[in-house]
Amino acid sequence: AWCHNTECWVVARCARAPGLEATSGPLIHAPGNQWSEFSNCPSGYVAAGLGRVDIIGGESNDNENDFDCNEKGCRVCCESTDCRVQPRCVKGPGFSVMMGATANGNENT
Repeated sequence: AWCHNTECWVVARCARAPGLEATSGPLIHAPGNQWSEFSNCPSGYVAAGLGRVDIIGGESNDNENDFDCNEKGCRVCCESTDCRVQPRCVKGPGFSVMMGATANGNENT
């Protein structure tokens, strides 16, 4: 991770299964304050989540506002700046990805 003028933490999410293959979808550009198009995984792969988000600009008020992934790919919306998104895509025998339960959090916690 690249953390601009602050500390940050990165936790890897790893998966291993017999025959599992992983690749990345295309890197898609998102104009500032707008949703990008979906960056879709190659045929036969499903999106496991974000592989990469790049914020283009680096000002203190630039941030990734929201992202959305489904089984086909991911999209992103960044505040005040352009950005790029790329999904991590996987395939394998009997492997599937599904949405989990939604969790709500309190402000600033």
